[in-house]
Amino acid sequence: MLNEQELVKACQKNDRKAQTAFYNLYKSKLMGVCRRYTRTPEEAEDIYQEAFVKIFNNIHTLENPKAVGAWVRKAVIHTAINYYHANLKFQQNTEYENIVQIGRA
Repeated sequence: MLNEQELVKACQKNDRKAQTAFYNLYKSKLMGVCRRYTRTPEEAEDIYQEAFVKIFNNIHTLENPKAVGAWVRKAVIHTAINYYHANLKFQQNTEYENIVQIGRA
């Protein structure tokens, strides 16, 4: 088993096994963060996956592998917040449309 820093280096080389291990390493720690911003476990999973797409696309920019935990957490939190805000706007528009339709009835 590779340690965290070795996983980062392997992920920077696009090692698929390392990416899977890296993804699973943080899942239990950060899935709760994703759940706080969603209504369903499926939405939380979507956020987590979207965050890791961003992480793997940008892992080559990580200068200090020792700070990877904070970097991953920040990416997941930002992805969750962005999802929440986008979903909130959709919910507000849907609620407004329902009010307008009720008023016309």
